Amino acid sequence: MRTIIRILSLIAFVIAVAWACYDFNFEPILTSVVSFIALISTFIPLNKHEKDMESSSDSQTPAGNNNKTIQGNNNTDNFQVDQVQNLTIVKGNQVNTPVPENKKKIKTLGETPVRSEIFLGRDEDLKAVHERLFSNKLLLLVNGIGGIGKTTLASHYYHTYFDEYENLIWIAVTSGIVDAFDNIALALQLNIDPRFREEERLNKTIKALLNLEKPCLLVLDNANSFEDLEKYYSLLRRLSGIHVLVTTRVSDLSRAEIYPVGRLD
Repeated sequence: MRTIIRILSLIAFVIAVAWACYDFNFEPILTSVVSFIALISTFIPLNKHEKDMESSSDSQTPAGNNNKTIQGNNNTDNFQVDQVQNLTIVKGNQVNTPVPENKKKIKTLGETPVRSEIFLGRDEDLKAVHERLFSNKLLLLVNGIGGIGKTTLASHYYHTYFDEYENLIWIAVTSGIVDAFDNIALALQLNIDPRFREEERLNKTIKALLNLEKPCLLVLDNANSFEDLEKYYSLLRRLSGIHVLVTTRVSDLSRAEIYPVGRLD
């Protein structure tokens, strides 16, 4: 706009000067002076307010085919929005990019168990474990002798009902419950000093677990020490809202909810 004003002012100035030289008339001389002042004024720098107004005007100029116009609630309100992978909705002064309804934010922590391709005769066991965990039996010991298929059952549960959980954690209990919780802390990327007392480390890990989005599944595989389970049973019970599935050979933990895995016929 300022460039156009400059060009028009320059043309008017030249015409006025030529007219004045031809007729020696006062009026064209005055006109030439006014045109010259208008021309000079266009070279004066913009102040902050004028710059903001000019910037605002430029931002409302329609872009190319890469932009998408979205109408608001008022049919007279049109917005120019850069086209993105997900449709961007403009509401007032806010811009929101919705997450597709079929996309769940699921996070797996720790190991991912291998799913055996052969899984015969355990469908009823799978359903029974699911039913117990989702009927407020939040801590369940899957019990059986070595090699009976406890880990395979837990692995298939993990994969079969994967979409029903927001977070899933699989930890192999190789050196006891405390060591398992230290591994959980690593999976959660917690900054816990190993020099902290055992109780303090456990409390920090439990607090982080309780802050996870629910429902959450925690599988402790091969927790086979009766003394360990007896000692930390109350700690596992503190994980409110988290499904804790423990595979174990322990069968005589009387206060625990146990699902026995028997031999296949």
